[in-house]
Amino acid sequence: MSKALKYILIVVFVLIPAVFWVVLINPFKTTETQLYEIKVGDQKLMVNLAETEQERSKGLSGRERLDGEEGLLFVFSRDVQSPFWMRDMKFAIDIIFIDQNFFVTGIKNDAQPCESILKCPLIIPNDKYRYVLEVNSGYANLHGIKKGTQLDLTSVTLRK
Repeated sequence: MSKALKYILIVVFVLIPAVFWVVLINPFKTTETQLYEIKVGDQKLMVNLAETEQERSKGLSGRERLDGEEGLLFVFSRDVQSPFWMRDMKFAIDIIFIDQNFFVTGIKNDAQPCESILKCPLIIPNDKYRYVLEVNSGYANLHGIKKGTQLDLTSVTLRK
């Protein structure tokens, strides 16, 4: 078999299918971030979800800001009591811990970004939680969210 024929076969059977695969299936595409509407009383809040370990580990780190009626909802498959921290954060937030029945079990108001990796205190909740809602600092007070407040997470829990 000649070299030219080998190159033609490689192009036909390897490169062309690979190009079609990338163009048609595009495994590298990024999907639009899905927003979910949750309710705090009659107030609506749009949230992104952090459901995987990687998403929860990243959280809001590196983001410049949150819009006023926007948040990040951490979703766990079971009750946990793990600490949070503000590493690589660029703005202050309220951290709202929520149980499996959607009642607020605790709030860390105005959690500040870490000064450095060595000066980054852990935020340890008093009770177990199933969800954690991160919103702009002051949001909880502004909307009357306190321990015992029930949130409506129906759009999140019924999404599948």
